[in-house]
Amino acid sequence: MTVKITKPSINVREELADLKKPTGLAGEAMLRAETPQEQFQLIGAGRRNLIINGGFTVWQRSTSGVAASSFNMDAADRWYSSRAALSQEIENSMPYAHLVHGNYSDSAYINHRIEDFAHTLGKEVTLSFWIKSDDGLGSDGAIFIRYYNSSNAYVTVVPSTTSFTYSTGWKKITHTFTMPTTTPKGAGYGLEFFLYGDKTSTNNNGKSWDMKEVQFELGKVATPFEHRSYGEELAACQRYYEKTYNQSVVPATATAIGGVSTGGVAGNNTTSEIGSRFNFEVSKRAVPTVTIYDLSGNVGKVTRGLYGTGTTANQTGATANIAETGVFITSASGSDASEFYAHYTADAEL
Repeated sequence: MTVKITKPSINVREELADLKKPTGLAGEAMLRAETPQEQFQLIGAGRRNLIINGGFTVWQRSTSGVAASSFNMDAADRWYSSRAALSQEIENSMPYAHLVHGNYSDSAYINHRIEDFAHTLGKEVTLSFWIKSDDGLGSDGAIFIRYYNSSNAYVTVVPSTTSFTYSTGWKKITHTFTMPTTTPKGAGYGLEFFLYGDKTSTNNNGKSWDMKEVQFELGKVATPFEHRSYGEELAACQRYYEKTYNQSVVPATATAIGGVSTGGVAGNNTTSEIGSRFNFEVSKRAVPTVTIYDLSGNVGKVTRGLYGTGTTANQTGATANIAETGVFITSASGSDASEFYAHYTADAEL
């Protein structure tokens, strides 16, 4: 028996080819990708966004900061602000950054630092974010990126003259560039991003701008923002900062909830030093600065006594043997029973 094989018609072949083509924005990005690494990033095999807390979901320190003419990290995790107060706002159940300019005759910016970026050197990368302003800003936004090299000098990656415009509605800003090949300084330094709402203005006291979904990734394509779970983002932030307080509670608040404690012996009233080691939730990138608080919120103190039978706050406390993994806290003096309670924060930011 002879079997005759008939070639499909041109229309059928075209339809079959269409089925193999990727579709939508992700598909277009895949077609534009020129290397396997770019396609690897696009299909989500591994984390694309090198910025931690780019969606402004984690706010361990506070959800409302103050303006200062310095690098000031007092609100959203991993984000410094300068000459602007950074606070949290919510839209469709999602937080974003709201910055209000202070009374300074210089421009304001928000700053982020990436710890490990050596694998991006010499490669094409893309920065993207969304920005808007409800009260007139938008004519002179700017990007400035730099890092410190092994010769103790800054390498300008993107000059501060890199400008963009925006207005009252959310606008996505995308900037693709090639990273330098100069060797970075190393531990304790990072790739620094400065994002300005008003680079050349002299004073915008009281005016504000908003930012969300900041992403930095390998490749020449700005892919959709990588949303991570809150737990994953929090753990990444805790490599740089953590606290014993509940996430919604600002450090130095008077509360016993979440505090650490030593074990005590009823009726053992002593003034001798007692202490205990406490392990961090996440190992820090470096030995952190640890600040302790008693249950009333006093800095450098512990609450001493037997909880439930009478305690005394404002007793002298101290830290010792601080490591990347934990801290030893002592109650150096006090006339109450040998047990103490305390809160702490551990800060190892770049």
